[in-house]
Amino acid sequence: MNSTTNLNESFIKVRGKRFHYIWLRDNCLNPKSRNPDTFQRIYDYTENPQPKPLYVELNEEELIIDWDEKPSHRSIYPISWLLKYAYDPEPKQICNEPKLVLWDRFWFDKHPIERHDIHSCPQLLWMDELCALGFTLLSNMSIEEMESFLTKSIGPINATFEIVSDVKPTPDAKDLGNLMIGPEVLPHNAHNYKLSKFLMLFFYCVEHNAKGGESILVDSFRVCEDFRQKYPEYFKILSETPIVFHKFDPQNNYYFSDTAPIIQLDTQGNIYRICFNEKNCERTIPFEKIESFYEAYSIFYHYMKNPAYQYRFRLNDGDCLLIHNVRVMHGRTAFDPRSGIRHLKAGFVDWDYFTARRNFYQSKHLYLS
Repeated sequence: MNSTTNLNESFIKVRGKRFHYIWLRDNCLNPKSRNPDTFQRIYDYTENPQPKPLYVELNEEELIIDWDEKPSHRSIYPISWLLKYAYDPEPKQICNEPKLVLWDRFWFDKHPIERHDIHSCPQLLWMDELCALGFTLLSNMSIEEMESFLTKSIGPINATFEIVSDVKPTPDAKDLGNLMIGPEVLPHNAHNYKLSKFLMLFFYCVEHNAKGGESILVDSFRVCEDFRQKYPEYFKILSETPIVFHKFDPQNNYYFSDTAPIIQLDTQGNIYRICFNEKNCERTIPFEKIESFYEAYSIFYHYMKNPAYQYRFRLNDGDCLLIHNVRVMHGRTAFDPRSGIRHLKAGFVDWDYFTARRNFYQSKHLYLS
């Protein structure tokens, strides 16, 4: 219908949502306003800060506006696009994030984890699980497929010194996890000494027939919420006291270092990142804070080591475990290298690539016809 009644208003209502004309003109989808190949805005609204509609038509499928401009200009907005980007009463997330599921060991008694066959499982299914739980387990992946699957499904593998590293007992081990004795590795997360911590960590199982060596995962967000509820003062200490995470690497002539609290909160007080690695942290803090910090850290560490929070399972040949590094801590039980082989491949993909790929699948219908 021709909505002449709205021409003197500063906004129009579509399906109960208000849209300002200045916002509509600024977000015009016409190729003269937005490049159709790059989807980037080329219209400069400051040249016309008070756009006025000459004609407005609203039907079931789209909103059509002819603007009072020279030369004449028409904007067409699909109703589905408008509702996706509605900001009345406030903007909403363009891409839906699965609700976080905070878990402990007992949660899996009712919700057993499935291995997702990479050749038959819909990609968004395991992506949503990785978002919700902080990890997912893929299967039936050959070693020849590993790098190509990860780069094509998510993004480029992050190269520090080598793109993919081996996790197995080696005589000249540079990491505790690669020692010849196959020791237990307590829950931790990786690369806390680098500024870029938002990573997706992957472990690909090449071969595993040794006794022991079960993978251990801990949902640090669940641990922190329980810790905050029972020990609010200790939680406050660990979320406000920065400590140093570092790595000295003489082989490559690097000394990485970063300073951050163990528990990091957003502006709303929600937990959004954990930095926890006993192997490479230095608790060098002001004298008057040392005793209270050690008290808080000791109790928090016992939470991490508590089997009630640990999900343990065995990686099989061809499995690929994906982990949200800032949320889910990883470790393993001890194993006997004399009993067989435990050989994994490990690496990282920037978490931005994962979220961007998932967002693309959710949003492409708004851009690509």
